[in-house]
Amino acid sequence: MQELVDPEGAAKAIEDALAERFGETFAVDPKLQGLNELARIAGHWTEVIRNEICLFRPDKPCDYHFHDGDEYWMVFRGHFTLDYDGNKYDMRPGLMMAAGMGFEHGSVNPEEHFEAVVMAMQLEGQKRDGHLNREMHGAPVKNREVPDSAMQPFHQAERQAASASA
Repeated sequence: MQELVDPEGAAKAIEDALAERFGETFAVDPKLQGLNELARIAGHWTEVIRNEICLFRPDKPCDYHFHDGDEYWMVFRGHFTLDYDGNKYDMRPGLMMAAGMGFEHGSVNPEEHFEAVVMAMQLEGQKRDGHLNREMHGAPVKNREVPDSAMQPFHQAERQAASASA
């Protein structure tokens, strides 16, 4: 079983991101019910249209796509590179991706098997469900930026990697 990386830090980042995004207080359980894999989030959204566990691997990648609603991935297994809005981020257990409506994301060349709990929020704009791509659905319409607090774990990891290589 793979251990969660910095569960307290990940929990705090998720709480801050959700609080900033929705203006409410959220609680994330870093104990993870002894499993050290899944993060449990208590909060309120207008509507959660889908909860699922997604599995991707090198021979079954996640296409570069967008949605007509917000989407959250809570990674609990594997390490991979996330392509998000033209940037690349190293993902690992305990990190969460918050994709606002219209922000393109995916992992088209995952380095290894990875899994995440995915929550899709209410549809907005044209209200199309599922993976949308530019070729079939046209240019995405962006709604909300990802809060800076959600990016802190990535920026911290980048600083640590830069100082280690110096």
